[in-house]
Amino acid sequence: MFSLSLSHEPRLDSMLADLSGAVLRHAGYAPDAVSELSGVLERAIAGALANGGRDCQVAFSARNGELHMALTSDAGTDWRTSRPLP
Repeated sequence: MFSLSLSHEPRLDSMLADLSGAVLRHAGYAPDAVSELSGVLERAIAGALANGGRDCQVAFSARNGELHMALTSDAGTDWRTSRPLP
């Protein structure tokens, strides 16, 4: 499991993209899957921010042969997805 708490500032966008990419590559995903999943996560965060969220928690966990990604925010936005591990 890996989790990260963010207070959104524009300078964190590139850091989050780099970090999520590193976690996904470490899990063994191919470059196209890393791009897809990173994009899905970025859109989820953008949605939380659009709903007034300022503080977000992002979590990655691996269990039962799947990678689970979750986002919660102080605006009450919850988002989750999972993908089979490679």
